[in-house]
Amino acid sequence: MQIEIAEEITIRHFYGHDEVTEPVVRAALEREADNLGKNIEKDTGVTAQPHLITKDKGIRVFVPNLAVGETYWVVLELEVPKGQSDFGKATIQYFDTFKQENSKKTFSLSPNGQLAPQLVAQHALSLWTSEEVYDALDDVEANDITTLEQRMQIHLSVLESAKSHLAPKMPGRLKTANPLMDDIITLGKFVSLAKALIREKNAPQARSYLIHGLRERRGVRNGLMRVDYDEQ
Repeated sequence: MQIEIAEEITIRHFYGHDEVTEPVVRAALEREADNLGKNIEKDTGVTAQPHLITKDKGIRVFVPNLAVGETYWVVLELEVPKGQSDFGKATIQYFDTFKQENSKKTFSLSPNGQLAPQLVAQHALSLWTSEEVYDALDDVEANDITTLEQRMQIHLSVLESAKSHLAPKMPGRLKTANPLMDDIITLGKFVSLAKALIREKNAPQARSYLIHGLRERRGVRNGLMRVDYDEQ
């Protein structure tokens, strides 16, 4: 995926993503993309398209493989000049395993999108939560459980406030499956485990549960929403 934002617009935040600046990490991503292309050609006989992630312009995102029903959210916070109607453009390219062919699509970015603003805000908050979870794992590694608890408490208050603002405006079909509520419940459990560790530093079971829970929640980082077909 390649996202090119108009020069007049400032990108304030790219939720759930970190900029790749280290040459070693960048080289690893490019190798992964190369291997993916080679596997496509080996399995299907179709020559892969040139990589978008090696382009110079815009933001390049290496999206993982997606199955039917799975989604990958990209949420940016932009500072847009008054009256600006052209936000830029986005290009996505992929290999369609069903049709056995390459696909590439480019579309314009504008304020006239089809997604409800409340839905976008909900996913931005979810990605923000993932960022906080990443930092919380660092707190565990540093054995700084007090900072972890404070971090979770502060973010919980943000989510609670957002819930009260978003819930009345959310379409009915989204209220029944609201990941914002799931995050509030999950972070509340993290806070309880952190408090248990603060009270009793040698509580290996609470520590194990906390690390496992944080790693599980971290799995939705970068907007990736998998489908568990065993539960279908």
